[in-house]
Amino acid sequence: MKLTTIQEIKTAVDKGETVFAGTTAYQVIRDNIGQYLIKCLFNNTYIALHGREGTPYENKLNASHFFVLDPCQVGHPLFNEWERLVSLLEQEGLTRSDAQAVADMELCR
Repeated sequence: MKLTTIQEIKTAVDKGETVFAGTTAYQVIRDNIGQYLIKCLFNNTYIALHGREGTPYENKLNASHFFVLDPCQVGHPLFNEWERLVSLLEQEGLTRSDAQAVADMELCR
């Protein structure tokens, strides 16, 4: 499911959904003081979900697209389709991370 607004993203995170930013390498989280952050799952670095409040960037998201995807739920129809597409793209010569990014964009528009 594609998310397009700051409020949609925050609501999904608050409901316990796994929200990604751009690719499955970046997950949106809410920290223990209530900030919404984009976390890189590879190196544990963080960036704010959007620009600082009170600035011209407060309504600007810090990633190009956001989506909910639960690839850990075995048997989920989207998981099977996503995994199949990643495998096909890898066979075409894409790296795993590039294949995942393409699959995310195709299935989570």
